[in-house]
Amino acid sequence: MTRLRPGVRATAVRDGVHVRGWSGSFTVAGASAVPRLWQRLEDALRLGDPDALLAQAGPGARRVLTTLLDTLAEHGMLVSEEDTDDWFGAIAPHPGVAARTARGLTVTVRAPENDLLATAVCRSLSRFGIATARVPGPRGPVLLSTSDHAVAVGEGGGTAFVSEPGPPGRARADGRALTARLGLKRAEPAADPLISLVAGTAVQRLLAAATGLPDPASYGDDPRLLPGCAAVLIATANGAEYHPWQPRTQPTTLTEALRLVEALGDNKIGCLPESVPEALPQLPVALARCGDVLGSAVRTDLARIEAACAAAEHLLGVDTVGVNREHAEGRALRKAAAKLQGVVTIEATQEDAMRFVSLAATGRAQARLAGFDPRHLPVPSGALSTLDGVDVPWLKEIADREAQLRHNLDRLVGPQQFLTLGDIA
Repeated sequence: MTRLRPGVRATAVRDGVHVRGWSGSFTVAGASAVPRLWQRLEDALRLGDPDALLAQAGPGARRVLTTLLDTLAEHGMLVSEEDTDDWFGAIAPHPGVAARTARGLTVTVRAPENDLLATAVCRSLSRFGIATARVPGPRGPVLLSTSDHAVAVGEGGGTAFVSEPGPPGRARADGRALTARLGLKRAEPAADPLISLVAGTAVQRLLAAATGLPDPASYGDDPRLLPGCAAVLIATANGAEYHPWQPRTQPTTLTEALRLVEALGDNKIGCLPESVPEALPQLPVALARCGDVLGSAVRTDLARIEAACAAAEHLLGVDTVGVNREHAEGRALRKAAAKLQGVVTIEATQEDAMRFVSLAATGRAQARLAGFDPRHLPVPSGALSTLDGVDVPWLKEIADREAQLRHNLDRLVGPQQFLTLGDIA
């Protein structure tokens, strides 16, 4: 018999209902009887007989009930009766297949003996009926692994994390890096709801990866999570949410570059100060600050990228950091050539160079008038012009000259070393 998936919920709206599931939502409206008919249908799908409900309904009610059933099916919110009793019934397209695959796994849990977080992980695995091999490991994050997938989970001082599923080596490295980034000092954790929360989430993320299901971090539409960037659950007693972590791909568009800058300035696990305009004036030059670095550009989004890249350079003590390899190479070639020629900056034309120098000088004056005296003031450049989505007419003209400029600069100074923002995450 057909049943409603676990976790599907509905809220009454004007002459209708808004129905939500793990992977989406929909609204059916148009008659004042819709909320009442939904309640009857939900009861039948949970515990009764939906076919009998349809058979007993009048023509108008039957049309509404059929619409609700069809829409539930279109959104994957119905399952067979035998698949409604566990987590797989809530999220898997074929819950029985996913559950059988999971129960064929053996999950290795590496942690010190008597580690309470590892014990909570094993307890969560046992609820799924999954075989567990507990192996002694070093103090620090607990590592859960199958042959192909692993998740690290750690806790200390009231803060906990769950890494994104990945190969065991990467999960282990993520666990160490997250422990350091969060400054966790691992004492023996108390058996409290925080431990149960992250243990259960770690198991769910591992099982989702091992059975080919979507990662729980992908549920919903969190605009902070960057495609190609790992998602880490950070939890405290006040709540839990996913945060972006260590990009796996290079951004190629302006939107992706901005989201990467936001990820690196994340308030929990970012490696840079937040790059934001704050209260800085935005005319005549767009400004953003990243720590004590001021970025200036013709637009605020570009200023944020300029500030983040320059802040990374100063924090790491390196010459050049770019948002991706192409941008970093353009910055590096310009810097080397300008140093060789004894000038502030180099562009394809003298007019372009003067405009960028003017942006930086005007930006400093604006910032000082607003009460911010930056310690570092990079001169912006045309290296950002080739990023897809940069639609400023002047910068599009620079983009047309960029390939020839880089060719000429490479002949002048040779290949240069650089890092990308992804390298420093």
